[in-house]
Amino acid sequence: MKNLSAILILFVLFTSSINAQDTRFGLRVGPSFTTVGGEFIDRNSFIVGYHAGGYVNIRISENMSVEPGLQWATKGSPIIFVGPPIKVRHRNSYLDIPLLLKYDASKLVFFLIGVQPSFLLNSELIIQSDEGKSVNNSTSIKDSYNDFDFAAIIGLGFNLGLGINLQLNYEHGLANISAYGGSNFNRGFKLSLGKTF
Repeated sequence: MKNLSAILILFVLFTSSINAQDTRFGLRVGPSFTTVGGEFIDRNSFIVGYHAGGYVNIRISENMSVEPGLQWATKGSPIIFVGPPIKVRHRNSYLDIPLLLKYDASKLVFFLIGVQPSFLLNSELIIQSDEGKSVNNSTSIKDSYNDFDFAAIIGLGFNLGLGINLQLNYEHGLANISAYGGSNFNRGFKLSLGKTF
């Protein structure tokens, strides 16, 4: 956590020195496709979630910019369950803070790379059977997961004109999210539609 705090402080100091005329703001929303690597997880199956938030684009050169953001995002995966024919999955809600470096390869195409600290907001266990769906979001479910996550990000995007962009990011979790032993890591893709103002 100390190393992360130092990185965030340096990032804020660096970006605050950039001319405000090179700063633009935007909104981003879209579906997420996530799974978890680890025990009792079907790593070949993804659940569909959502993410939404805002970002700041700060130009640092002709082709480069930094793009910190703030997003609400749902993540999780199906769970391997031995028993009656039911579907079980867990869905966690996070506050994501993507810290990205953006490279404009052309007026149309751009690439992204960066890191993302995340903070767990809520956790749910969802059980689907022939009798219907039940959702358990008790404190004991949330306590099964660590409050902090950290991921590496790579991405590809396209500028569609009028400040509208489309991007696909892959997030590779580096921090163990399991609070009760074992090793579980978030994995996933975010498909985002953004609007820069």
